[in-house]
Order: sequence, then structure tokens, then C-alpha cells
Amino acid sequence: MARLGEIEPWMFKAEPFIYARISSQEQVADEASKPLIEQTPIKDQIAGIQSALKKEYGLKQAKNQNIFVDLATGNDMEREGFKAFMQAILNHKGRAFVALSEPSRWSRNITLGEEAYAPLYRRNIPKFITSNGTISHTTTVPRTTEQAMMSMQAIFAQAERGQLIDRVNRKKERLIAQGILPAGIGSFFPFARNDPLDVVLENQSLIDVPVKQGGGGAALGRLVVSTAAPNGPNSPQWYRKELERHNERIAKLNPEEYAQWYAFRKKWIELQKERDYDSQKDGSVRSLDRKDVDWGMKAAQRFANGYLRFPFDPKYRMPTDGEIKQYLENPKEFLSDNDKRLYRRLVSKR
Repeated sequence: MARLGEIEPWMFKAEPFIYARISSQEQVADEASKPLIEQTPIKDQIAGIQSALKKEYGLKQAKNQNIFVDLATGNDMEREGFKAFMQAILNHKGRAFVALSEPSRWSRNITLGEEAYAPLYRRNIPKFITSNGTISHTTTVPRTTEQAMMSMQAIFAQAERGQLIDRVNRKKERLIAQGILPAGIGSFFPFARNDPLDVVLENQSLIDVPVKQGGGGAALGRLVVSTAAPNGPNSPQWYRKELERHNERIAKLNPEEYAQWYAFRKKWIELQKERDYDSQKDGSVRSLDRKDVDWGMKAAQRFANGYLRFPFDPKYRMPTDGEIKQYLENPKEFLSDNDKRLYRRLVSKR
């Protein structure tokens, strides 16, 4: 039986296969259009594993073709990246091992996680956790203590995840009961040269024009980006989701209701311009000149998001002018819990 933390001699010459995973909650919203492998949380996870392999343990670093990633929940083992990873490592000629930052990246469900590991266990391909140096058992190397530690970590991760989901669901229910959408809706790009939605609607017929004649979806996407620049959407794919949302509104609202929603949206964009603040954008371009946080707009946005995103859902209604004025002038009591903590840290202690 191997001693705790003892690395097998063969591992120093073996090929590591890195598996990295983030959930949608861990994803940086502004990077969603990038390839997953280029997104910061995944890049940091891989860099940490690679550094630990070489500097802390003296092992080989993984080759680029042996790195697999997923944007998925840890409760589902039917992930595309994970399935490709399993196929690659099981077909590898020669000794190999799995390199993970910590056990929950493999799975947050201990039963499904152990089931998925069984083929590797039988092939003597261990999981190596770079954060603490533990190595899973295989058919030839028992590693009872380390396997127990790894299983306990997985159990705690699964329990923690279950508790987190319960808390999140309860919070969502409370917010919805108050008419607050428990999610962001993305920017309307108030500082864009032209309203991107208007550009989409005025030129959507371009999609049906043959590509050889300069049409197609890609052409529309490029037109939206160039026409709205410099403070509009950066991705030519942005129009796709916006067009889906538009079609949903058209299908569920009558003409009068749609006109009311569109007028309110324009009113909201003008308010953002007036206050020089885009409270829906998390990126670096929050405004043209403003440097501080507009707490009033952050508070008001919470109560406007539901209607702006789902004007056909009776749970969300259009805020009145009086309500908006109240949010803008007395924001503290209407902020989210996170923003209240930030407000206390940045404002209350001045």
C-alpha cells in the first residue's frame, strides 16, 4: 500500500490528462462569447494545475491535446468535454493519470462520480488532485486513506451544492414574490452610436439574402457591431439571442402592449444616458465619464429588469414614475444584499 501523498515512480514519466470544469455560476458574463478554453476561470484553473504539476510535484505538464474542459454542472456526467476526455485517456498508449484542481471538478455527485471513474480504476489510471497531492486508488495500488479523503471531499461538495441550491431557490422565490427578476438581463448599450436592437429589427431581412450577395446572419451580426460601435456589442453573435427575445415578445404581446414595452425600454435607455451609467453592464465600459457607482440606478434596475426582460409575464410589471423616483432618491433600502454590503463598505464608512 502506498504511503499518504507518495507519488508513484511511473507517474514522473507518465502523461497527465487535465480535466477542468466550471459551472454557469462561475462563468464571467462578459466572456461568455469566447471559446471556453479562453475564459478566465478555466484558464486560471488549468494554469494552476500545470504549475502545480511542474513546480510542486516535479511531474510533466499536460500537452494541449490532453486538456479537456466543460461548462456544466458537476451533477451531470454526460458532459461533452468529459466524454471526450474519457475517450482520449482510455485510448492513450502508455501510462497516464488524471490531473484535477480538486475533487468536485470531477463530480459533485459521489455515486455518479465513482461510477464514471470505474473504467480508469480498472486500467490503473489514478486521479491526482493538485491542490493537496492526494491520489485515488486503483486495482493495483489500494491507497485506502487517500481514497477515503477524496470521497469525503466529494460528499462535502455534494452536500454543500445541495444546500446552496436550496438557498438559491428560496431566494429566487422571495425575489419573484416582490416582482424582482433574480437574474441580470444584459446591457441595452445606452452609449452605443445606434441602438443595437433597432439595427437588428431594421435589417433582419439581411438574414434571407444569399451570402454570395453579402447577406446572411454573419453579415447582420457584423453590421450590428459596426453600426453600434464603439460602445455597442462586441460579438457578431449578439443579435441571435436578441432576435429570439424579440420574437418571443411579438408572439406573446399584443401591438399595444409591445408599443408600451418598447417605449419604456427607450425611456430606460434615456435615463441611463442622463445619469451616465449602465447599471446592467459588468464590463469595463460602464459609462462614458462617470467613475463612481450610481446606487440609485442599481436599485431601480432591480425593479425594472423583470418587466424589461419578460413584459408578458404577470409576475413582473412596469415600474411607475413615482416608484422609479423613489428608487433613485432613496436607493439604500432597495439594493440587493450584495450591493447593500458594497454600499456599506464604500459609502457608509466615508
